[in-house]
Amino acid sequence: MCQSFHRTPHRRDDLLLLGETSGAKKGDGRSVGRPVALQSILNGMYGAMVAPDTPLMPKRIAGKVFEKLIRPGRFALAESSSALSAQMSETFDSALGSLSHSTGILGDLRQNFHALTRNFEWTRSPSGPFASCNFDSGHAHAVLVGPGGIEERSDVRIGMLLMAPFTRFPDHIQYQARSFLALSPMEFSATQEGWKRVSIGELSYCGAGELVALRSVSKPLLCLWCNMERR
Repeated sequence: MCQSFHRTPHRRDDLLLLGETSGAKKGDGRSVGRPVALQSILNGMYGAMVAPDTPLMPKRIAGKVFEKLIRPGRFALAESSSALSAQMSETFDSALGSLSHSTGILGDLRQNFHALTRNFEWTRSPSGPFASCNFDSGHAHAVLVGPGGIEERSDVRIGMLLMAPFTRFPDHIQYQARSFLALSPMEFSATQEGWKRVSIGELSYCGAGELVALRSVSKPLLCLWCNMERR
């Protein structure tokens, strides 16, 4: 489990924010409106995160984020300059394959992710406490909405984390409260809580200044997360 930890958080502590791209992507492919595939992903994410039976705290964060998204940002569909490695590309395809068995609001996410694959700017975080030995080559993350994302804006952020099987993300301190939506089976641990198994479509939450850890099991981990941005 994560150790108990409380102090004023700093951006440098948050490993989901490190390695982020700076500013909007350059090049051709700018869009005048929200791309259909991105809107479909956001629709599915919204439906899953604010459903009546979802836990209050992650729903609260998601509600604030999606309220901001009513007013669109700027969009760029330029081809990514940072493609996944062959290993992680296979991991991504495998993770998306799990979604093909889902029904309802998550059922159509697979084809929409595939439609945007060339547009994701994939980055990696540095290692940290309790990271697995395969962490460096076994993970990648991208921003869908926010600084450097397909939708460029500074008020909210929606990110995606991908990990190969049997990979543990380092324990790290979150800069702001964040909600996670599992798109694959995963395990999650927040401050003062033990590890819990999370199924596809379930939500997890960790507050600002708290420690959080994630790990995959026998299948790849794929999750979406969102938070409000501090001004």
